[in-house]
Amino acid sequence: MKKSYLIGNAHIDAMWLWEWQEGLAEVRSTFRSALDRLNELDGWIFTSAAAQYYRWIEETDAEMFAEIAARVREGRWCIVGGWWIQPDCNLPSGESFCRQGLYGQRYFSEKFGVRARTGYNVDSFGHSAGLPQILKKSGLENCVFSRPGAHERGLPELFEWRSPDGSGIRAARIPIGYESNSLPELKEKVKKFLTLREGEGFPQMLFYGVGNHGGGPTIEMLDYLKGISSPNGFEFSSPDLFFEATKALPTETVTGDLGKHAVGCYSAHSTIKKSHRKAENALIRSEKFAVAAQELCGRSYPAAELEKTWKNFLFHQFHDALCGCSIERVCADTAAAFAGAYADAERLSAYSVQAIAAQVDTSRGFTGAEAKARLGKPVVVFNAEAWSRSAEIRVAGLYKGQELPRKAYSAFDVNGNRFPVQLVRGQSLFWYTRDGVFRAEIPAYGYKLFYIREDNAPACAKNCDLKIREKSPVFHENTFNIEGGGLVMENSRITLSIDAFGAASLYDKRLNREFLSGGIYFTAEDCGDEDTWGHAADSEAWKESNRLGVWGFCRSSLGRFAGRFECVETKILEAGEVECRVRCRYRYGVSEIVCDYILHTESEDVGVQVKIDWREKQKLARMHVPFSSAFVRAEFETAYAHISRAAVGEEDCAHKWADFSEKTAGLALLNDGAYSYRASAGEAAVLLARSSIYADHAGVREKRYDYEYLDMGEQTFFFVLHPHGAPDYAEITRLAAELNNPCAAVWEGYHAGKRAGEGSFIEISAPSVVVRAVKRAEDGKGIVVRAYETEGKRTECRLRLFDTETTAVFAPFEIKTLRFFGKKAVEQDILEEPLLDKKLGAAYNKNQPSLKRRKLQP
Repeated sequence: MKKSYLIGNAHIDAMWLWEWQEGLAEVRSTFRSALDRLNELDGWIFTSAAAQYYRWIEETDAEMFAEIAARVREGRWCIVGGWWIQPDCNLPSGESFCRQGLYGQRYFSEKFGVRARTGYNVDSFGHSAGLPQILKKSGLENCVFSRPGAHERGLPELFEWRSPDGSGIRAARIPIGYESNSLPELKEKVKKFLTLREGEGFPQMLFYGVGNHGGGPTIEMLDYLKGISSPNGFEFSSPDLFFEATKALPTETVTGDLGKHAVGCYSAHSTIKKSHRKAENALIRSEKFAVAAQELCGRSYPAAELEKTWKNFLFHQFHDALCGCSIERVCADTAAAFAGAYADAERLSAYSVQAIAAQVDTSRGFTGAEAKARLGKPVVVFNAEAWSRSAEIRVAGLYKGQELPRKAYSAFDVNGNRFPVQLVRGQSLFWYTRDGVFRAEIPAYGYKLFYIREDNAPACAKNCDLKIREKSPVFHENTFNIEGGGLVMENSRITLSIDAFGAASLYDKRLNREFLSGGIYFTAEDCGDEDTWGHAADSEAWKESNRLGVWGFCRSSLGRFAGRFECVETKILEAGEVECRVRCRYRYGVSEIVCDYILHTESEDVGVQVKIDWREKQKLARMHVPFSSAFVRAEFETAYAHISRAAVGEEDCAHKWADFSEKTAGLALLNDGAYSYRASAGEAAVLLARSSIYADHAGVREKRYDYEYLDMGEQTFFFVLHPHGAPDYAEITRLAAELNNPCAAVWEGYHAGKRAGEGSFIEISAPSVVVRAVKRAEDGKGIVVRAYETEGKRTECRLRLFDTETTAVFAPFEIKTLRFFGKKAVEQDILEEPLLDKKLGAAYNKNQPSLKRRKLQP
């Protein structure tokens, strides 16, 4: 008889159809119930994840917390997951996943003397391709999941899951769901489980217990299982015991991501998605600047503030919150939490960069009015990325006045190099304020001092490569068609043509190649027959899904064409020697899109700023980029990796970039907060807004009620079109990082200082190695750098951080965590501890109870 492992658990949604305060109450109630069952039934084991839940108990009920700790020591309370919460596993960046493990595992170690061994995201809507490496380097040996289900993707029930770098962990898909909400439901589940077990070659886990709103196994459930266990080969167990018992069994290997499920969650509630991206980047930036201020100025590193902000940010990555599929109040709270994390991180960054700027010598031996007259107004520009970058620098409030000055402005570095400054519209009408924008090279993870002053050079220098011109239309006889009319923006590398319909042509002069066919356009699509998650919402589909025992059929692509936005206006906003900007206004129904096409001097890319005012109910809006060639390969950035997809018109998730290419050419689409893409051989489309009903799980829509809809109102996105030759994913990754992490410009006064006019704190010899994080070690001893290889090739890299240099060899797509202290650098794991030997986990579980099978006591 095959043995089966009964996993008593309670999946608790911290927030979903209720707010987190109610989730806290459910955690307390569920954990109390589990402790009571442990007291009543010898040999029973309870399994639970999420460090945040234990933190809640620690804060609210010290006695219960002590009881849990005692049961953990006994081995009857199995801590799994090892993360701060059970987050969405598609949208967070690789660094966010690393912090989930860092804070989760450290908490379990500190409070209970154990580390989780089994990853546990049973309700997440798919799983990112790079997770096996991240889990393994966080001390986890195994993982359990349930999405995608068997009806969505054929997978072995037990397999080795490998990420692009080759790291592998044991993975098991939970059969027949992770919960049972009543005794009749559990009985039906057991019946299906026994039938399924007969056809499987491996032992199986049977998960049971009231879930979602908490509860866990009930007395009647345990009485029932106790009565049927012996004849059916059941035993009360845990995921750890299951994997220990099956570790010698041969398994198949699965590579790549585990998807797809609930593709609507890639786009639901665009404000949450955008604010999440902003906060994520701001937190990582703030750590980098805080380290620099510590090393250069002796400023205290704000470790406690950063930890508190990170943990609150990670908590709101909870899968039902970040995915935007919760009730309206939860969505509002989640967006506000991310906005708060962004504000806290930006405040800490401001303190750090201004501490450094205060030590830069800006007076250069002059005093007062003499310095102002000779030098101009000083501004210190900071770059958080670990490579030097040619960036557009925007300085606020440079000029006040309705009439433009007769003389031009220029920026000068300390070596006297001139950079033209263009006055552009400011953020305020007060005093007719205008900002300045110039393009310059900023050192890697460093700063550069500029002086801005009026210049005798003409407003447009002779060597200016940026132009905008009108293109005369050609009228065809006896028709109203216009061919070739509109505007042309160009520099020495790019020509962008805009006609009556919008951006019509993107021509790369270096490659002698056109990249667009028919021009960028926007569409509206009906999505009223889909729920928030992207399930088919018609009654017949739900009847069939209920028959199969699954929660709906998720569509592979969302929406059906409803209409096209019409371009109603085109006008020039900016035309100078640094930036040209043309605005196109589009309308559909009562909705409007304002799209700015932007070209900068010497730039290889085109900026596309999209502001949508969306007013359509149960529809979605997309931006379409049609290709001049049939780019059959689609590559999407994911968590510390990128994956290839066939361009077959399905909804896909991408992080900061998506690339569409053939061997010799392609077009990358970079973004600052959009995640849902649909690619075919002829075009790419990105989803901008989708107005499903809040938390609609294909419910009955009653005509008498007015429902609340997602994404109503204004959303703003910034995209970059990057045409290129053969794909260079390291370059694309760096460009996307630059879009998401603009340089910070700090106006400064005149003062002496011990810092020179520019400085760089890092040097990396290999372009394919991207440094994502620079932070103080959690124990306060040294600086931690996290970097990863982006090209899929073995790379030897020399890395200098401040005055310490090391050499590291990266395997393809490998993530490395390096600790710098004194004049030394050592490689560690994601938990900032010494690397483990081949017997993964041994070093982490010195206090872990020995793995013993628990025999059921009658």
